[in-house]
Formats: sequence, C-alpha cells, structure tokens
Amino acid sequence: MPEISVFKMARKKATGPVTEAGKQIVSKNALKHSATSKRLLNSEDHALCTKLVEDLNAQYASSNPLELDKLDSLMRYQITLQRQLSTAMGELIAIT
Repeated sequence: MPEISVFKMARKKATGPVTEAGKQIVSKNALKHSATSKRLLNSEDHALCTKLVEDLNAQYASSNPLELDKLDSLMRYQITLQRQLSTAMGELIAIT
C-alpha cells in the first residue's frame, strides 16, 4: 500500500501548466506527433480539410451513414499523413 501514497503525492505535484503561456505551449504538444492531434490546428489544416471534403463528397456522394463515417475517417487519415510529411520534411531541412 505504500505505493499508493507515493502515486497520490506525485499526482498532487503534477498540476500541469498554470500560466496562460504554459497552457498555450502544452496545447500544441500534439504537433510533435501530429497523428495524435484531433483538431484542425491552423488555416492550412482548414484549407486541406475543406478541399478533401469537397473532393470526397464529389467522388463518393452517399447518404449511407456507414459510408459517410468511412469518408470522415479517410479525411482524418489524409490530414494526419499530410501533417506527418510536413513535419518530417521540416526536420530534414533543419538537419541539412
């Protein structure tokens, strides 16, 4: 049982960011591994999302809920892939 008290003490110390600046910084943590970000992060993401939705709807117009769900997943995977490629290219450019 002593382990529980150690965990409780550690949890009390780990309060997360307190200042607005700190909260802004941690809100962007998902950018490090963009696959984990569940929201659109900037105008580039919004533009890509809008274009993907238009293209997918034009090509696969459907009223079937299952198909619409799959199209939504496809859009999210495409945005994730684009983010990962952008991040990787930025890292490669920084190295050279």
